[in-house]
Amino acid sequence: MKTIMMSQVKIYIALILVVFTCISFNLLNCDGYYATKKGMVLELKATDSKNKVTGKSILEIVENKNEDGKNVAVVKNIATDLNKNKTTESSYELVCDEMGISINIMKTVKESLKKNSQQNQTTVTGSNPVYPNEMKVGQIIPDAIIKISVKGEISLESGVKFYDRKVIATENVTVEAGTFDCVVITYTEETSFVVSKTKKYKVWMAKGIGIVKSEEYDKKGKLEKTIELTKLSS
Repeated sequence: MKTIMMSQVKIYIALILVVFTCISFNLLNCDGYYATKKGMVLELKATDSKNKVTGKSILEIVENKNEDGKNVAVVKNIATDLNKNKTTESSYELVCDEMGISINIMKTVKESLKKNSQQNQTTVTGSNPVYPNEMKVGQIIPDAIIKISVKGEISLESGVKFYDRKVIATENVTVEAGTFDCVVITYTEETSFVVSKTKKYKVWMAKGIGIVKSEEYDKKGKLEKTIELTKLSS
């Protein structure tokens, strides 16, 4: 029982990290660092510290809708882990208003719990990550915390915290998909699952597109993974 519950929580945390890392923005009337056209497709690749390609993702905006005065984009993510030769498909929502966009991780995890019949014994609390529609150097971006509590014969507490989020620079960055003017954001990610694990990120975001490049570091500052935009189409 304990092994099953721990495995399920690990899956939920992995889902949170995938959603947060593979951000693709495509909303109506959001004048920020996000794309706005339905049908837009972004392709990304992940490489390790030795520049070996370890994964690929295809992000497509499949729907735009309006809910309670806010624009909502539904993003389909097809992710391939080349090391495990495994492809998974998932989807999530991006919600935009005049202040910024929130990545609706809470809803994604809750729906996953419901599908796995774990809703009655598991709760999800916290706050979704938000990106402002306008960003400038020196700006502090609010923290985001997602907590998962499993109740039963064996109780588990786990979650992910994204903090120390700030805009540190504006840079011109070149990747396979082209050259883009970006704001540069750094943040720290702390995952809690049996033991705590801390990583640091540096992310380049372009106006009207979203994430162009992302670097992941361990707590000692060693580069472990890089994600880059390889193709952009609409």
